[in-house]
Amino acid sequence: MGQPPLIDAALRGDTNEVRALLAAGADANARNGRGWTALMCATVTRDLETMRALVDAGADVNTRAPDGSDALMKASLWGFAAGVALLLQGGADPELTDADGWTASQLAAAGGHTDIVEMLMR
Repeated sequence: MGQPPLIDAALRGDTNEVRALLAAGADANARNGRGWTALMCATVTRDLETMRALVDAGADVNTRAPDGSDALMKASLWGFAAGVALLLQGGADPELTDADGWTASQLAAAGGHTDIVEMLMR
């Protein structure tokens, strides 16, 4: 069995399909076999428009993957500043820690993304 169509669309960066699936009642917080949501997948692919569609549809920005990470941690680690800003506006909690005890700001610092560390410390 494959993963939810919403996650497939998010991974492809097909924002129009994501919006159509959400309008048809797709669960914005559905998970794939790795325990990731469409929002996490869109964060990893750096797809800001798909992320925005998911956040606007009520995707939980603080949902955690099995390793304790969330979309904000992923965006912070990979230096995706626009994604971090969107997630913070959507209510992401920068104080959450992953299974290893790392916060988003610590992950951003480890990746050398000082602009994101500053954003998270506000």
